[in-house]
Amino acid sequence: QATVQALSMDTPNVPGPGKAYQTLAGKDLAHTFTVAGLKLNVPMPVSSVVTFTFNSGKPGTYPWQCNAPCGTGPGGVAGPMLMPGYMVGTLHVV
Repeated sequence: QATVQALSMDTPNVPGPGKAYQTLAGKDLAHTFTVAGLKLNVPMPVSSVVTFTFNSGKPGTYPWQCNAPCGTGPGGVAGPMLMPGYMVGTLHVV
């Protein structure tokens, strides 16, 4: 379960009240925080702050990436989705 706090254009640095969610409709999906090695996929709505916790079960270093096609080009997988270091990273679990 994750908690989302909406952001507004009027006050972009002041998140709104938190609302718990477990799933997200495709039309509301902006990004994902996906760690395949931990079987973790957190969908994230547009213009929001998302908070979640999880038990990894084991320490290690895991690559993460966004799996929501939001780039330019056919199918949304060009542009930012193909740039090294953009929408990817490393999660260190201790």
